[in-house]
Amino acid sequence: MFDRVVIETTGLADPGPILYTLAGEPVVRHHFRLDNVITTVDAVNALLHLSRNPEGIKQVAAADRLVITKTDLASPSQAAAVFEALRRLNASADVVDAVDADPDRLLATLPVEPQRPRLRPASAGSADAGSGTDRSFAEQLRRHAADVASLSLALDEPLDWSAFGVWLSMLLNRHGENVLRVKGILQVQGLPAPVFINAVQHIVHPPQHLERWPTPDHRSRIVFITRGLDPALLRRSLAAFSGSIVSADSCV
Repeated sequence: MFDRVVIETTGLADPGPILYTLAGEPVVRHHFRLDNVITTVDAVNALLHLSRNPEGIKQVAAADRLVITKTDLASPSQAAAVFEALRRLNASADVVDAVDADPDRLLATLPVEPQRPRLRPASAGSADAGSGTDRSFAEQLRRHAADVASLSLALDEPLDWSAFGVWLSMLLNRHGENVLRVKGILQVQGLPAPVFINAVQHIVHPPQHLERWPTPDHRSRIVFITRGLDPALLRRSLAAFSGSIVSADSCV
């Protein structure tokens, strides 16, 4: 009997169909529960992969944990540029250096609270430091991911679950290909504990009803990773549907 199954895909795999099978296939869903998605990113060749392969952006956006590999072969400023690019693309993911990665930590069941990533140690230097080649590398990374935005929203009032479900369904139906990731913890009207939501493109995982709030802050907090969508319009749309004040915790 297996305690855990790890699925390793090819480097060009689109994570959406795989996650859809895990979440939607009745037999698979009965026996397995998705714990987390881990994406490795080659620090030396990140620019090549993220600029030429759309799947690379999707893999980063779908990840719960991002592991930067080959940092020993990259210059410190080049590795720092990759860390910064990944922090911008997926602000809720845990970002770690493969040199420091603990396998037990990587495979552990995720905390439900979206977290800011662990940045590379200060000794790696700034993404803008180093040689002209490294600065060019950093600029090209930013340019190729310029249409991808990570938006963190907070709602002051409890959500009407039905209204939010309609709004999210309409958003994914209309913009599913460009809504790369939705992840959050919700304060729902009539419930004493929060609800955790998790979606990748068109695939919405079953909501999880949690036993307690992980922090004293009981506001709903949702992270969106989008491509080519106006974050301000997204925020106004959610505010109009929810009837609540929606503030942007961060937008990068």
